[in-house]
Amino acid sequence: MRSSRLAHLHAAGAGLFAAAVASASVSSAKPPPPVLVHIDVKVVSASRAKGPTDPRLASLQARLSQFAFTSYRLVSEKSSLIKLHSEEVLPLPGHRSLEIVPRGFERSGRLRVHLHLYSGTHQKLIDADYVVAPGGDLLVGGPKTGNATLLIFIHHGG
Repeated sequence: MRSSRLAHLHAAGAGLFAAAVASASVSSAKPPPPVLVHIDVKVVSASRAKGPTDPRLASLQARLSQFAFTSYRLVSEKSSLIKLHSEEVLPLPGHRSLEIVPRGFERSGRLRVHLHLYSGTHQKLIDADYVVAPGGDLLVGGPKTGNATLLIFIHHGG
């Protein structure tokens, strides 16, 4: 009887010790650092009016030549490190704004990104998910602004 009582106390003590060790290791564990995603955004005003192509768009010349526009002007550009599930907002002409939210990575390494394009009255013009390969580009045709159309180039730095 005495040995079964000791065995029971020993087992209970071992359980408390294991729980204390587990609790200590959980509380001292640091959360993983946030995952940062490198994203470059270029907003281009494309027009059918005769005119030059902005020399700052030389790296996009091959992509731009696929369109029927005749002149291109860089409106804005931003390079950002964005935490997954956080948003980055970029102001656009006409009181519009672009909201970029990196959502996560697919097994292939491609980045899932959600875009909101808001009008000047805060109406959603674009509300969509896209996938961008590491080192790849995404092109989104945006709204008209005067006689031009906004083109939004998003590059995932990988």
